[in-house]
Amino acid sequence: MAIALDTARPIEYRCLVLRFCIVTGGEGPLKTAVEDYGLGVWVEPDSLDSLKAGIKRWQESRIQPQWERYCLENSWPANAKRVMECFSDAGTGGS
Repeated sequence: MAIALDTARPIEYRCLVLRFCIVTGGEGPLKTAVEDYGLGVWVEPDSLDSLKAGIKRWQESRIQPQWERYCLENSWPANAKRVMECFSDAGTGGS
């Protein structure tokens, strides 16, 4: 079942309709988020064998994606707070 992401709604609502997914790409924040929050199965890019294995892992998975926790910890207010803390620390000589 395909899910269309309704970007007009608040992210908290959108996170409640998201499900377990198969994700591919290079090393980086996307892979980290998928792994840290159990959002889906990570597969190597440009690899049909990796994709096939990922689909099999996805079908057999009992993992419950933690979308709500992800959304709370990565919301606009949470990220804005992190940025403000960085600027505040930079102004006081913090790291």
